[in-house]
Amino acid sequence: MPASVSISISLVIFLWTAIIIIHVATTVALVARSQSSSLEQELKALNKTGWWGPWWSEETTLSSCELPGIVCNYDGSVEEINLNDFWIDSNSEQCYFGDFNFSSFPNLVRLNLARVGLRLRIPPEIGSVSKLTHLNLSRNLLSGELPLSLTNLTQLVKLDISFNQMSGPIPLGLGNLKSLVELYMGGNYFNGTIPSTLGLLTSLTHLDLHLNQINSTIPVEVYNLKNLTTLHLGSNNLSGPISSKIGKVKNLVSLNLSDNILSGSIPSTLGLLTSLTHLDLHSNHINGTIPIEMYNLKNLTTLHLGSNNLFGPISSKIGKLKNLVSLNLSDNILSGSIPSTLGLLTSLTHLDLHSNNLFGPLPPTLGCLKKLTHLFLDSNQINGSIPLEIGNMTKLRYLHLHNNSFTHPIPSTIGRMTKLVSLDLGVNNLVGTC
Repeated sequence: MPASVSISISLVIFLWTAIIIIHVATTVALVARSQSSSLEQELKALNKTGWWGPWWSEETTLSSCELPGIVCNYDGSVEEINLNDFWIDSNSEQCYFGDFNFSSFPNLVRLNLARVGLRLRIPPEIGSVSKLTHLNLSRNLLSGELPLSLTNLTQLVKLDISFNQMSGPIPLGLGNLKSLVELYMGGNYFNGTIPSTLGLLTSLTHLDLHLNQINSTIPVEVYNLKNLTTLHLGSNNLSGPISSKIGKVKNLVSLNLSDNILSGSIPSTLGLLTSLTHLDLHSNHINGTIPIEMYNLKNLTTLHLGSNNLFGPISSKIGKLKNLVSLNLSDNILSGSIPSTLGLLTSLTHLDLHSNNLFGPLPPTLGCLKKLTHLFLDSNQINGSIPLEIGNMTKLRYLHLHNNSFTHPIPSTIGRMTKLVSLDLGVNNLVGTC
């Protein structure tokens, strides 16, 4: 090969190599400049909120990552803002979302502004933070309707807007948030219906809409949420019966439908929810008898069915619920005698059967309930003597037996109850003193 050709090839290779090096260097510089510009934009956006006032001055040279409550990714971009309990001065403009530029945080994954004193509305711009997986705005003073743009945050795993002053309907579009595992909207003023689209959120484990003004039936689609462990719909205006399809939600651990206007009977399929530890249906219009299948729920620690229209006897099978800590069947129309098997529930601390039609003697086996602190049996038709064994309940603080038909002397063993703060034996036929 002639020397001139060899030199030409070498020159071409050199030039191409130089061009590639220059291109790469330029690209790296542009990327670095872009990243630097993006990080500066994030820092300015944080500064503009005024939320970090005590840490900021004109001489401040902090990066975003050095501010309290900020977590950055490997590139130095903000991925988490956590100001939980960092109370913002409610008399200043800093307690509004107005100066928070959501578009400045393209890599934001977690935003926690719980209990910081935020007021007014959630701005629609929040829907632009497309990478958000965790959003917690709970326990603030936020009001107005939930922005529809929130339903664009399809990566959300947890959404908590509980205990604010928000109102209006629950958006149908929440059904788009297919990644949601936890949804907390309780303690607001939401009204209208529970949207059936919530039944599309098949990854949900926690659904909490309690303490609102929802006035509908419970949509059957909710019972498609087979991963639910917590369903809390209490303190609304929910009506209609509890569907037998509740038995499909077999992973439920806590079910609270209390303080509504639910009617009909307790479905026997509740007995299929063998993981339940907490069942609260008190203060509804539920009628019928307590289904025998309920006594299969051997993991129950709390069973509250008070203030309904339940009738019939308390089955002796209640003694199977040996993990019960709190049992409330008060203010119903229950009749028959108090089963002696209640004495098997040795973990009980609270037993409330007041305001029923229970009759017959008080079983001495109640003396086995040595952890009991609250015993309310008032306003029934219980007769006979108060058993001596009642004195074994030395941890009792409240003993209410008034308005029954007890006779004979008051047992001296009551004197062992040194922790009593309230003792009511009035309106009986008792004689003598302790």
